[in-house]
Amino acid sequence: VREAFRIARKYAPPGVALYYNDYSTPYEPKLTGILRLLQELKDDGTIDGYGFQCHYQLDTPSLKQLQNAMDKVIALGLTLRMSELDILINAATDEALQLQAKRYGSLLELFRGYKDHITAVHTWGVTDDLSWKASHYPLLFDKDGQPKPAFFAVADPMR
Repeated sequence: VREAFRIARKYAPPGVALYYNDYSTPYEPKLTGILRLLQELKDDGTIDGYGFQCHYQLDTPSLKQLQNAMDKVIALGLTLRMSELDILINAATDEALQLQAKRYGSLLELFRGYKDHITAVHTWGVTDDLSWKASHYPLLFDKDGQPKPAFFAVADPMR
């Protein structure tokens, strides 16, 4: 990984930010390993930020776990990208869709609190039917391209 970042830094045009992107970041012992790698890359001068792959459930990771991980990466002097955001649910019932919306809203509220450190938040697709986890209705739009309650929790949190 270190060699890949050295080569990328050498050949990337000036001003290109290099990010290491990984999943399950908020969970130990993975977080400790990621932080160790990020420190090495930072010491090498080959990294600018870290991407959290946000393939999450309704209850996991906890907001506290995620915030802890974000704080530790920021403490290294790196910027954040919240990538591949999706929230899995087991059925497209009204109740499940409302819980999903609440979870999306809670995450975006947390992310807004870190707006000076996060360069982007993006989902892992657009419509549920084209998702890698289509049977778990993870995204902001249903199979027909209609916005779900989660969309409004993200786009209009006061709604």
